[in-house]
Amino acid sequence: MVQDTTALRKRWLALAQRLTVADGVAERWWRELSDRYSEPGRYYHTLDHLRELLVLSDAHAREIEERDALELAIWFHDIVYAVRGGGGGKNERDSAEAFRRFAAEATCLEAPLVECVARWVEATAEHKAAPDDSFDLKLFLDFDMMVPHT
Repeated sequence: MVQDTTALRKRWLALAQRLTVADGVAERWWRELSDRYSEPGRYYHTLDHLRELLVLSDAHAREIEERDALELAIWFHDIVYAVRGGGGGKNERDSAEAFRRFAAEATCLEAPLVECVARWVEATAEHKAAPDDSFDLKLFLDFDMMVPHT
């Protein structure tokens, strides 16, 4: 389990700054992300999982075309995780909706980016990409499956 969240917080705030998200909005959503991924009963969908996905994305940085979209999808893909009643894609749909709430509050994200990230988050329900889906989406789904479920 992540003991020190300083590096993750810095990473989130750097992304928010690149996207021109207001400082107050970025801080509020950092607390939301940190609180959600630290909820009791989470054994896999945790801050450690986020850290591991970010490490994978860094290792493949040269291959990624839409870096901000991929990082946003990493941060939000498991923000909602209900063990009971969250199956059948509900957790993923609710996580995409949480991302849309963030985007609405941030007010600076372009609609195509918002829809792209929301779609990628929802795609984690099945971890399947169509042949014509972007390489970034395929990488993201692979990253999510590469991290061991312990």
